[in-house]
Amino acid sequence: MSSDFLCASAHSCSKSIQNCWNRRKQRERRRKVSKPAVLYFLLFICIVCSKIEKLDALAYAAGFHFLLFISFVAMATNYHTHVGSTLMADWLEPGTKAPDFTLATDDGTKLKLSELRGSPVVLYFYPKDDTPGCTKEACAFRDASKELTKFGAKVLGVSPDDVKSHGKFRDKFKLNFPLLADLDHKIAENYGAWREKNMYGKKTMGIARSTYIIDKEGKIARVWKAVKVDGHDVAVLAALKELG
Repeated sequence: MSSDFLCASAHSCSKSIQNCWNRRKQRERRRKVSKPAVLYFLLFICIVCSKIEKLDALAYAAGFHFLLFISFVAMATNYHTHVGSTLMADWLEPGTKAPDFTLATDDGTKLKLSELRGSPVVLYFYPKDDTPGCTKEACAFRDASKELTKFGAKVLGVSPDDVKSHGKFRDKFKLNFPLLADLDHKIAENYGAWREKNMYGKKTMGIARSTYIIDKEGKIARVWKAVKVDGHDVAVLAALKELG
């Protein structure tokens, strides 16, 4: 063995790992997966080995197998960190085509997003029915119905609650727009609204309160990634006015 062989082997191992992550990124579409630190470790080893001229065959073999071991450990660790838990997709940015979907509404009927093409859509994600912040947000959109109608806008509220829960929430507060049941939070994931939260030091996955305005052509026009309920309806109306 020679230092050139070890460097070449480490480089080959590094490329294999990189290709693995690239394939996973394609399968996960826009989801973020961090590169394993082992790539940088392998690069460091290559640089060191290129400076060493006198190592016996046993040392080369031991070094090569150590690199393989570190690589597999890093991949296994990254697997449990990123695959064992739900991965977070990127937020959709303005100009992106809004992913189509079909979901059950609060009255049990099905609603398909693309069927609203020709009208701007206010699509907002909220954590849970009949909770203080979510109630305040829903009632603000309810009360702004006249202004929203002027712009021809349709409001859609999305949460992981089921149809029965949505119906009770709608009736209790006389909401005048559809509430959509995203039970498996797949739509929230597609729009980047299913994210990691830190509650009193405990990390969990859940809905990040967020809002999208989708234009008449079905493209994202505006996005609010961390909504503060107070005044949010006013900001949405101002954005719709700018959109025309």
